[in-house]
Amino acid sequence: NRHGQSSQSFPKRSYDIDFNPDHHFRYEPDKERVDDINLLTTYPDKARMRNLLSYGTYRDAGSPYHYVVPVRVQTNGGFFGDWHIVENGDADFLKRIGRDPRGALYKMYNTFTAAGHATPGTRNAEKKTRKDEGGQDLLALFNGVSGIGTNRFTYVWDNINIAGSINTMTARTLTGDLDCCHKNYYFYRDTEGTGEWEAM
Repeated sequence: NRHGQSSQSFPKRSYDIDFNPDHHFRYEPDKERVDDINLLTTYPDKARMRNLLSYGTYRDAGSPYHYVVPVRVQTNGGFFGDWHIVENGDADFLKRIGRDPRGALYKMYNTFTAAGHATPGTRNAEKKTRKDEGGQDLLALFNGVSGIGTNRFTYVWDNINIAGSINTMTARTLTGDLDCCHKNYYFYRDTEGTGEWEAM
């Protein structure tokens, strides 16, 4: 499937690639196989380093990060271009970064400034794990950080991994992340453990 929004008009596009259930993909010889990857174009990135440098900064900041593998793409027996294999955000991602893959992971496509932004199944929030549940936990997060029916200060201290979230926000600032904070970020909840939320 095609990946992304702005890259849809590029002559060399990005793609989501899902592998057959019995033939998962090994992106590096010493890593576990994965069921899907994102193949991201470097077309707008003339240095071809944006993904490598950005996710490397997240890694070095102690923040969750996606692995990136630069690849050469051949079509019809000839060179077509440079792409980056970039990890997909899912249970495998959570497992690799040391988070419980049974936790709730949401990919966000909004500013999270209205209750409607906490509705999974829309283009507001894509539920990546625990898909058999609704989004009541995400709505509770919105209400808590908005101070709706709660003491916001107490809610934040009791329900958010503050140190982890600060690491991520700092890395976003250092990388000049233009997607922040209206799309392409995650909320993760350690649902069966601490119950705390973390922005990624």
